[in-house]
Amino acid sequence: MLQVHIAVGLLLAVAAPLALAFHLKQTSSPAGGSIKPVVLLLFVPVVLAQLAIVGGVQGREDADAGPIARLSVWLWGADGGDGGSIAEASLAAMVLVAAAALLSNRIRARDPSVPVRWTGALATGVVFAALTTGLFGFLQRGDFRFDAYAGHSLLGLLAIVASAAHFKAPRRVLGPKLGPVVFGATVAVVVGLWAPSYRAEHRHGFDPDLIPERWAVRTLDHARGDDGPAPAEASLAGSASCGAAGCHEALTHQWSGSAHRYAADNDLYRAVTKQLVTERGSAEVRFCAACHDPVRALAGTVETAYADGDPPPGDGVSCVVCHAVFDHPGDVENGNAAYRAPIPYPGASEEARARQTKLDPRFHRQNFAARVTTSRRLCGSCHRVHLGPSMGAAVEAVVQNPFDAADAPECEACHMPTTTPLGLGSTRLYDHHLAGGNLDLAAYATDEAPDADALAEVWSRADELLSGDGAGVLELEIGGRRDGGALLLTVTSSNRRVGHAFPLGPFDLREVWQSVVARDAGGAIVWERGAVDATGVPDPKAPRLGATELDRAGDPLARHRIWDVGGMRDKRLVEPGEAVVDEHRIEAAGPLQIEVTWHLRRTNVAFTRWVYGPDHPGFPIHDVARGSWQEP
Repeated sequence: MLQVHIAVGLLLAVAAPLALAFHLKQTSSPAGGSIKPVVLLLFVPVVLAQLAIVGGVQGREDADAGPIARLSVWLWGADGGDGGSIAEASLAAMVLVAAAALLSNRIRARDPSVPVRWTGALATGVVFAALTTGLFGFLQRGDFRFDAYAGHSLLGLLAIVASAAHFKAPRRVLGPKLGPVVFGATVAVVVGLWAPSYRAEHRHGFDPDLIPERWAVRTLDHARGDDGPAPAEASLAGSASCGAAGCHEALTHQWSGSAHRYAADNDLYRAVTKQLVTERGSAEVRFCAACHDPVRALAGTVETAYADGDPPPGDGVSCVVCHAVFDHPGDVENGNAAYRAPIPYPGASEEARARQTKLDPRFHRQNFAARVTTSRRLCGSCHRVHLGPSMGAAVEAVVQNPFDAADAPECEACHMPTTTPLGLGSTRLYDHHLAGGNLDLAAYATDEAPDADALAEVWSRADELLSGDGAGVLELEIGGRRDGGALLLTVTSSNRRVGHAFPLGPFDLREVWQSVVARDAGGAIVWERGAVDATGVPDPKAPRLGATELDRAGDPLARHRIWDVGGMRDKRLVEPGEAVVDEHRIEAAGPLQIEVTWHLRRTNVAFTRWVYGPDHPGFPIHDVARGSWQEP
């Protein structure tokens, strides 16, 4: 039925202007030039509709939106996602169409030879506004189309009523007095019957109210126990289809090189989970899988998939998992969240379902909670890691927490900026490279056919994020003074760029340390701290950031056996807006040129060689903050 509707609409988009021109020619008179003001006024509703459609969504989501979006917000206010902007624009358009109708009536009263009647002006304006919104919704992508659909729905109904009112037959039957009354009553009845269904018809965003009636809800909560029916694994995977269907090609390509894509398909995760299976059984992997392999955690297939410690390839944190998640009242940690298993569109094949989705994507948007997904609380559900007795640890310890920082920005501000163009002026989509500290993902990602281009793009974005236009993650303030023959050097490292503490965990794997190099006037190195030795291990005297996780015996945790954590010591992080201070005593004559660098490595050499063997050189060392100082 919708396909027939679209076919008729496209036909009318071509036929209506031709029919109007022919109609006016047949009924025009020498005084027809006086109808020009009416015709010009009828173009205004089209302009209003375009302003509302093009600007509505941009204006509510992008503070740096273009002038059209800003004008739209100034005219109609911020759109709430249910077509409010276009509804208000449609109302204003109807007022202008009514003005055109009144103007045409006045012209006809003064000059009876003018063929334009107010009903004709009204019908023309509404029909053309309806066709404009319909065409826009059909041709464009993104949330704009939903605003267009909302206006098109109302305008389409009014177009039928207004066109019927212009026909001569009803006036002949009803008479000049009763005709307008019947017409007005008909409009009121049609709009009155339609209005209650307006919000339900055009509510295209995620709606929790739909949960009890139609949706199967699955809640993951490691401490309290998972709850709800387990959806089929296939319904949560298949992220590649999001791009193959011809809708989200750019975003799917970005995701295909991200740490989310390879959250479970990577050598490091697989080595640790295989060790866990050997020690405690595959059911224990559920704790890890809630964040690294949520498709299987939701489907309840973790124990089977990890039975031999070597699960088959998957989607990692798939598109569906992130976009079918919504908030729940439990603790924000360890993958705790509630999910709605999406209801598929009808169709016997993936291609058929994709066609149905593109034909009318409103229900697709109700399946997938894009706005909910971008909240800091939802990101924190996986990126806040709390160890405790429920997963075998001997103590309660939060070992990763980007979530609780006061006044922190939303996560997407840094990790998912709106940089991906949709193709309409200033419109941008959330970037799905999901760049963070994952510079070396290509070195440990596992896949039969990895997307090398996507991995390279993610590396570039992560490098840009960590380099900070050459300055790095931390801002360094360096100063010194002489104490006899020694230089007392003070390095203040401030966190003004990161919205959470730096660094994040895992502390037993990731290494962050400071190096200091002092050179004499000739450029020769006369003093150094923080260098890496021949085995790849950093200078133990170098200042460090992070923490030392301990096992039950009190020794530094080995092989990322987080289920054996018994404590933590030497925790040293740079909280947002705060700083740490390091001091060095350099026994060398001046004047000295000082170079200070903070280094980051994905995993320490001991763990890397446990995974890959004793000959592995270790992951690359990256500079994440740099500064220099010249002694006077």
